[in-house]
Amino acid sequence: MIKQFIFSLIIAGFISSGLIKASLSWFTNFDFTVVFALAVVSIILLSLISKKIRISGKQFLMIFILLLFYMYLSISVIFSLSEDYSYRKLLASFSHVFVILFPIIILVRVKHTLFFISCFAVLSGIVSVYFRMNVSYGNIPESILGLYLNSGLFIGMVFLLTFYENFTGKLFFRIVTLILLIMLGARGPLIFCIMTLFIFQFKELYPITKVRFKIDKKKIIYTVLSFILIPFFVFFILQNFDVTNALLQVDRTVDRLLRFLNDDMGNSITARADYFNIALEMFFEKPMLGHGFGSFSIYVTGVDGRLYPHNIILELLAETGLIGLILFISFITIFITSANQKISFYVILVFFTLNLMKSYSYEDLRAFLGVLAILAYGIRDKARNVD
Repeated sequence: MIKQFIFSLIIAGFISSGLIKASLSWFTNFDFTVVFALAVVSIILLSLISKKIRISGKQFLMIFILLLFYMYLSISVIFSLSEDYSYRKLLASFSHVFVILFPIIILVRVKHTLFFISCFAVLSGIVSVYFRMNVSYGNIPESILGLYLNSGLFIGMVFLLTFYENFTGKLFFRIVTLILLIMLGARGPLIFCIMTLFIFQFKELYPITKVRFKIDKKKIIYTVLSFILIPFFVFFILQNFDVTNALLQVDRTVDRLLRFLNDDMGNSITARADYFNIALEMFFEKPMLGHGFGSFSIYVTGVDGRLYPHNIILELLAETGLIGLILFISFITIFITSANQKISFYVILVFFTLNLMKSYSYEDLRAFLGVLAILAYGIRDKARNVD
């Protein structure tokens, strides 16, 4: 039990390491991603050596296609326009393989992992809001400045999971994440969170037909703690922050949402529309192989660095061509069919897919694939379901 608890903490830390690193960057430059990565890889290797691993046929096929896809990415780096960033992007992307393998090979409890991820998400959200409310824009560290978007993604995910999964403190997390989601100003996660709820029918959030008049001590304790902690959280905000600044954060979110109604729709939307067109241009130039992994930035700006079209499909088409996209979609299709048939998996899948259509790069998929793998293969209170 303790071992599973530790394993859950490690994989949750690895999935959330980008948030942890950015949230604590004002205090330390310690690379949490490397530490959690080494722990995850070590546990997987030790498990493969010490015991016989049992996986289903679909899981084996999924892993095979995933490795095939990464072989192709490695080859595409050779002919990529990028001579430096492409290798760094490929190295960072290899972490996606391990977050998929971990819950298949290691027994990881869903409720423990989701609790830790929720804690990291709330921590990052508080840090982001704190800096935006108390530090002038020009003095905010760059890593903190861009934290709001990734933090918003995690917070939106946690908010949705509180309706479909059982884990410690979910009522508390539901309310706190809703407050943070409104204050962060991350338009995509907020809009797609609402859209996902409606896609899965709002009436199902509280199914009256499933209400049982049974005293559950744990739920009573969690509810009482939530009602104690939430006023404390609000009191802390009022005592330590300028309420005017707090309202300004909400106003900022409303303003960013209202920009959709303007002619220019905001600079970020206009820029992304341009990136979409450029990505399509790259694809039509080399439709089968693409311009090589990590080549988008040098094609657009002439600078060999991190830049992406803010759409995962267009990114793969531009950089890896049809071959890369077909391999990736094949992997995702088998991943979905091999997953446990839990509604939470499909809720988060829809939420992540919507976000990937307007932001994020393939390099950022560790969090997406990691959470989905936990929901798909992690163990719950009942026996593990093996296909």
